[in-house]
Amino acid sequence: MSSLSLCRKALAVGGLAGIFGLLPVSGAEPAKGQKAATPTEMLAFFDDTKGAVVNEWTDLNSDSQAWSKHTKDGYATVRNEGRVHSGADQYQKAFKKKLPGMSVWCRTAENEAAHKQNDVSLLKKGYVLVRLQAFVDSEGAPRFQGLWVKVAEPPTDAAG
Repeated sequence: MSSLSLCRKALAVGGLAGIFGLLPVSGAEPAKGQKAATPTEMLAFFDDTKGAVVNEWTDLNSDSQAWSKHTKDGYATVRNEGRVHSGADQYQKAFKKKLPGMSVWCRTAENEAAHKQNDVSLLKKGYVLVRLQAFVDSEGAPRFQGLWVKVAEPPTDAAG
């Protein structure tokens, strides 16, 4: 089953709760009188990057600083990518103003074991993987960049 199919299945389980990045940060509750994003709105949020703020390709430290600044300003990560350019690892993110009640977990430059462990752990906590990009770093090791979205209830078919 593809990640998108799993995401759609899990999003059907319940509402969503907030987007953030490299570190877990609690989701934003909708303001009084605001309606939380629906699962359909959430999927469209990640697929449409119109109006997104895209940081330049940079090293991991600068990428992390850009993430910190944008999430503090109320943005959510919608793209999280890595590559090797001129022999150096580079990272880039795209951000959009988050929807009410969104919660996302963003991980960058993880090795395979860390990615698998985080995926299982986050799934048990009600997160669903919506974006995954992988590349081979400048030292020949696979690196994974993932974005997980929080759903109201963990999927019933959660691994392990």
